[in-house]
Amino acid sequence: MRTPRAWFVEEVLPRMKGRVFLARFADDFIVGFQKEEDAEKGYRVHFQRFEKYGLSLHPEKTRLVPLGRPEEPYALIGRVRCRGGAAG
Repeated sequence: MRTPRAWFVEEVLPRMKGRVFLARFADDFIVGFQKEEDAEKGYRVHFQRFEKYGLSLHPEKTRLVPLGRPEEPYALIGRVRCRGGAAG
């Protein structure tokens, strides 16, 4: 079985139109997409990939968050982020 990183590099990256990154920390991960259409496709694919192995992503914690200038604070790997950066 391939590692999650190998799957991402071999299967996900070639299908994207813009720049993409994957960051992992313990049992969390963040995927950043340059293009919204890639983000929507990646969102669907990650749910399918986890289901394939009998796993699931938490539906309330797994979501698309537009980066740049977010209007509302959001949690990112256990820390709340807002316009000025981290807030606790």
